[in-house]
Amino acid sequence: MPNTITVRDPFHDMRHLMRRAFEENVPSWFDDLPAVSTRAARSQTLPLDVFESEEGLTVEAPLPGFAKDEVEVTLEKGKLSIRAEKSTEHEAEAGAEGRTYFLRERSHGLNSRSILIGDSYAPDSVAGSLKDGVLTISVKKAPEAQPHRVAISGE
Repeated sequence: MPNTITVRDPFHDMRHLMRRAFEENVPSWFDDLPAVSTRAARSQTLPLDVFESEEGLTVEAPLPGFAKDEVEVTLEKGKLSIRAEKSTEHEAEAGAEGRTYFLRERSHGLNSRSILIGDSYAPDSVAGSLKDGVLTISVKKAPEAQPHRVAISGE
């Protein structure tokens, strides 16, 4: 029978105890909190499609149910930011119609996302449109970032 060497991880027991402590205690910390307690809890990560062409960059974001005046797009120091927020005034108006809600699951609150796109895009060329619940943002490349062909001289 060959001799075997058993190597013991000195931190195995500590990891096991820590995992067990968190599994037993962490869920109970959140049991008494309401489902939507803060503005941060209502905020969601906004999924994006980002693609580049020869002319520039295009960003698409789904924003169903948002009006164009509820959406803000900024480009500053190479960071493109999208912010869409349903105002509380909107919710108050809906309740003023004599409605009493038993369940309200439609998206409201804040949706935002920022991505770094760099300095090779012209901030004054940003254009956006909201159609069929999809926000489309186009940013053209800055003239100095456009590739240009160099003429080679010689024999």
